[in-house]
Amino acid sequence: DGRIFANTRFAVIGKASGQRLLEFGIKADLCSAIESSKGLLEAFSKIDTPIILPLHPRTRKTLGMGLEAIGGSVRVIDPIPYLDMLMLEKHCRMILTDSGGVQKEAYWFDRPCITLRDETEWVELVDAGCNRIVGANPQAIGEAVKHFEATGLPDNRPSDLYGNGEAARKIVEIISSAR
Repeated sequence: DGRIFANTRFAVIGKASGQRLLEFGIKADLCSAIESSKGLLEAFSKIDTPIILPLHPRTRKTLGMGLEAIGGSVRVIDPIPYLDMLMLEKHCRMILTDSGGVQKEAYWFDRPCITLRDETEWVELVDAGCNRIVGANPQAIGEAVKHFEATGLPDNRPSDLYGNGEAARKIVEIISSAR
């Protein structure tokens, strides 16, 4: 599957075979930081494979003409519901995000994640090689995309960073045994 995906507020409906899926949303506090946004748009324009870029109408308006400058490989669409977004994360090739929640979702779906911030609350994902922190630096974004395209996720990444999927069963056992 050849798509890149990013951020929690927006997503794309449908499967675009052979494309990357990029889901990207700019938070309200970032809307005022147009220079950062321009850096991200510049980076997206340099990625060869098609990108799907869901944007909130307010973000589109804020970015204005900058969106037209990113070229034909980026398809800007409206936001979609959360469950649709999860399906896109599951079926994409790579995720770019500024959302902490989506960083974890990328891990659960076995997708490389590129974080468009200068820090993350999920350092264990970076330590495991599943996530790269790049900020809004176009060169760093491009290098991270190339890295994950060439190597994918590490074969030795931990499969149980956030548990083994047995929590609900254990809770039921504990509650049942307490009766």
